[in-house]
Amino acid sequence: AAAEQSAKDARAAADRAAIAATEAEEAAKEALAFAKDAQKAVDEALRNSANQQVSTGAGTGVGGTWYVVDEDSIEITDAKQHEPCVITIGFEGCTTTFTVTFSAVVDFFLCTDPQLTTGADGCPRADTLLIESKRIPGLRKDVTRYFSKLELIQETLTYKLIKAVLVQDFVDCWHGSVSGCAWAASNFIPGKAFGKVFEGIRALDAAMKTGVGIRDAFRALQVLDLDPGTIAKLNALVNAEEALYTACKVNSFPGTTRVLMADGTRRPISEVGPGDLVKATDPASGRLEARRVTDTFVHDTRRLVDITVADGGKLASTAGHKFYVVQRGWTLVSDLRVGDRLRTPDGSVRAVTALRDRSGLAPRTVYDLTVADLHTFFVLAGATPVLVHNCNVALGWQRGGALDEWARANNFATFSIAKASDFAQIVEKAIADPKVILHINMTGLSQHGTFVQAAQRGLIAGEAGPSTDFEMSMIARALVNGQRPWSSIKFYTPTGPNGAMELVPPTAMPDLSVLKGEMPPVKGSIIGYCHCKS
Repeated sequence: AAAEQSAKDARAAADRAAIAATEAEEAAKEALAFAKDAQKAVDEALRNSANQQVSTGAGTGVGGTWYVVDEDSIEITDAKQHEPCVITIGFEGCTTTFTVTFSAVVDFFLCTDPQLTTGADGCPRADTLLIESKRIPGLRKDVTRYFSKLELIQETLTYKLIKAVLVQDFVDCWHGSVSGCAWAASNFIPGKAFGKVFEGIRALDAAMKTGVGIRDAFRALQVLDLDPGTIAKLNALVNAEEALYTACKVNSFPGTTRVLMADGTRRPISEVGPGDLVKATDPASGRLEARRVTDTFVHDTRRLVDITVADGGKLASTAGHKFYVVQRGWTLVSDLRVGDRLRTPDGSVRAVTALRDRSGLAPRTVYDLTVADLHTFFVLAGATPVLVHNCNVALGWQRGGALDEWARANNFATFSIAKASDFAQIVEKAIADPKVILHINMTGLSQHGTFVQAAQRGLIAGEAGPSTDFEMSMIARALVNGQRPWSSIKFYTPTGPNGAMELVPPTAMPDLSVLKGEMPPVKGSIIGYCHCKS
């Protein structure tokens, strides 16, 4: 009986031990969870501090800017010890202060997002712009720490330790150390020149948002002391913006501007609607044809250009749409010159005799048309109809120049002439603008699935995948975020006679809720939002 009781007691003890072990394990798990939560809170606090550093100008004194020191570039030129450490028998080390003189290469960055969108690093990578990279000499800092006997004897080792302390100060500043940033600010405020660069980039940002004065704003930056690599990057952005401006501006006219209708009558553009027939022509053939208006747009502008032609007729237009100029081809209104000859319906020409650019106007309502097939129509300068172009962009698979050939045949614009580094950005900006009609050539793409399937592949692979998949993913993002209507996208398949491209009849927008992945709005530029605006 005693043995049996002992066995029971042993089993009970074992059970209690098991329960205790389980409870200990659970407690350990809870402790680990609490520790992770605490670390998460610390990390979040550091991120918030980083964002605050960006907002107030960490180490630069200019809001929205910060610096990063190239650790490998730090060169210590002198280190003076304040309190001598007397090395005697039994000496192990001492705490002392060195006044360190050094130089370092410092990169100054600007967060171009005026809202300073919170991110893990304080500013999204796409909105981070290197402004200047320069070596700053004569920097000084007192470094106090414990040095061992060996470290003091070996001067090179001492310098390594001092350098490590300097590097840590820079890291601490970025991660929220107020004292670190306070010291850095006393060394790294670049002065008024930096402020001018900052103002210049903001001016370029504003110009790219409005489409007015882009090149002038860039020229103003070129005369400042900017890093050559930054100038090259900004120049690429400006070139991309101008390429988009050239390809994507919608023909926009005041509502009283008259349009030449297919029956020869003239009607105010504000009264022309989908289904109406207008006179159109292909400049290459000169043949007049009736073409149907497929869409209209209404928007405001603050800039108009008054154009006077040889017979005294006048009309006003936004600066961003195209007129057909003999021997120059399709030409932006902003690039018209006195003496340019404009095409009329009977093939004759009217020379431009005067141009007046009016910027800074109170908002004026202007009207745009999309015309089927030829994508041209005539507006009247007084009594004279002159040939103009509407905005259409071709996207899709490019095989052996097939997309370009199809686009030329239909007077669509493509971006194949853009540099590879600029292509995605230009396409993004076109997709983000609802006034740009997108024409999708499904040849090749249809062999790899539907629009939704291509968009899903693009969401997964991003720019690393096929460019057409990436384009479809951007279109899907624009649709989901209400940036453009489904009706502004036209699909074409090679189902016509002899494989000719045919417009796919309008269908209901597919269910995009099935797409997996992040679906942010299409932004299109590291310098703010930059849509096609006339």
